Amino acid sequence: MKKRRILFLVVCSLLTTGIISIRMKSTNISDVQTEEQQKNRNQTAKEAGLQKSAIELEFKDFDRLEPEFAKGQVDNLQQLMTLYLEEYEEEVLAGTVTYHPEKTEYKDQQNILLYFTISSDTGGGKLKVYYDMLQDVFSFTENKIIMEEG
Repeated sequence: MKKRRILFLVVCSLLTTGIISIRMKSTNISDVQTEEQQKNRNQTAKEAGLQKSAIELEFKDFDRLEPEFAKGQVDNLQQLMTLYLEEYEEEVLAGTVTYHPEKTEYKDQQNILLYFTISSDTGGGKLKVYYDMLQDVFSFTENKIIMEEG
């Protein structure tokens, strides 16, 4: 009982001095529905098979991500990007995804915004990828769509 009281006092003093902080996440119904829809889409993609990707992508300048990210994270990003493009950019069947490190933005202490361009036989476009450092999660576009591997 005495140890709990001491622990409680230590935590309170750390909170008071600002050494630690507690953040609470609020969730509204639309967020829950969106997360549920994403899980359903990801499950559908998994059930569709662990077959080879239907699109062929070349990743340019992704080696320039490695000072900031581990090789495994870069490989994971490439796989997630392929899943994202298969599901949300259906007209892209083949192309090149190029990383633009000069446009990288550090939004705050937790989030990094990475910029990519997509060149394909059907045109091209820009793709923003957000990286949450605390959760170690990549998400796509302003909607922060999270893809999961199969």
